[in-house]
Order: sequence, then C-alpha cells, then structure tokens
Amino acid sequence: MKNLALTLNVAGWSDLEASRRLAEERGLGLEIQHFTHGLLLDGAWRAKAEEIKAALKGFKGTLSLHGPYENLDPGAWDPQVGALSRGRYIHAMQIADLLGARIIVLHCWYWPTQKYHGGVPRWAERRIPAWQDLARTAEKFGVTLVAENVWEPDPSAQIALIDGVNSPALRACLDTGHANMTGATSLPQWIEQLGPRLVYVHAHNNCGASDDHWPFDRGTLDMKSVIAKLANQPAPPRVCLELRSFADQQTSLGVIDSI
Repeated sequence: MKNLALTLNVAGWSDLEASRRLAEERGLGLEIQHFTHGLLLDGAWRAKAEEIKAALKGFKGTLSLHGPYENLDPGAWDPQVGALSRGRYIHAMQIADLLGARIIVLHCWYWPTQKYHGGVPRWAERRIPAWQDLARTAEKFGVTLVAENVWEPDPSAQIALIDGVNSPALRACLDTGHANMTGATSLPQWIEQLGPRLVYVHAHNNCGASDDHWPFDRGTLDMKSVIAKLANQPAPPRVCLELRSFADQQTSLGVIDSI
C-alpha cells in the first residue's frame, strides 16, 4: 500500500543482512530490538551498538528502536524503581542517537488491576511528571517516544498519559496482538480512539489468548481489514511487522500486497 510506511523488526535471532536487503528492496524501515534486556544494557551494549551501526552503514530507511521494558515503571511508587526505569529509558535514547533511530518504543504498562486503585486517572496522575521529564529529554535527542499497549483493556491509559504530558515527543504505539489478547476493545475502535496520537503500530496476529506473534494470515484477527483501516487514517501511522521469523515477515508483506 503506497501510502503506508512499513518497518521490519530485527532482533537478536534475526539475519540483519537479509533484513536490510529486503528493507532496501521494498523501501522499508527497520526496528532494532536488541537492547531490551538489562543484561546487555549493563554489559557490552556499546560493542553491540557499534556492530549494528556498522552493519547498517549507508542504510537510508527509517530506523526505530525498541527500548527496555521488563519490570520498568518511571512513575513507580518506589523511588528507586522509578529512577532505575528513567535511567533505562534515557539509556535507550542514547543508543537510538548512536544508531540514528528516531522512534523509540516503550511500554505503557497500565495493568487492569489498577481499576481497584483509582483506575486510569490516578495511574496517569502519578506517571505524567516522570514521562514529562522523559519527553523533554527526548526532545533534546530529537526522538519520538511511542507508548505501547500491553495489558491495557482499552486505549484510555495511553490517551491520559499522552494528553497529560502534552509533548510532540510522546505519541502512541498500538500493538495489534496485545489488543487482541485483552479482547475488551476492537482494533477499529482502538485506532479511532487514539486518533492523531497514533504514529506507530506493532502488527502481528495471534489466537486471542497468547502473545503468539503469528504472521498476518494466521490467527483470529482479520489483518487485511486492520491494515486497510490504518492506511485510510488521515495521517497513517508507520506499521512495524513485529514477527518472529524472516519467513513470517515475507508472508505478511504478501498479505499487504494483496490488499
């Protein structure tokens, strides 16, 4: 689809050379997913970043980066957890700057059980100041942070956080597979409610009960209709094919080509 910008995810298991070749052939971007784990961030992260930078030398496509996420919450009640989380996210911005990535995916992490503790309003009130500081840092780096849904039953937490921070450096990422697992809000509704906040999508399919990251032609989601709806938005978001094999990426590109 000519009006839809596409990206391939590249993780530790990926053949970076093959992904780059396909991206250049098709005019796609690449999302680097190597720097999500603390063991690497506390270890040889710089060597890995330099290795990836060298492998991507001369690449003209858009680069994005998936930031760390496990157990992180920049607005956590425990001040040490909050400080650690903010440090991890700033580290991700430094790595993105080194690689030339302009988009950083970070998890929103609103848990449904928060409804017993004040729900979205109280959750957002606690986290907006921390994310405002992160957004100001992102503005200095010239990157956009995109807050991704994981266990959220609807986009209300993303909307409250993004609108509360009120910075062009914080936008929304819709993960289609995660939204399909929660089952509370349909993807068309999710897309409509996020509206212009939505600038990035992690696209994959699943059975509706687990985070399978299946290709577009397998699972309970009608990915053709999802992709068509995204392409018909006033400002279509960039869509990352977040799949677990190179073959699945090729299959899903074929589904997009058939629309």
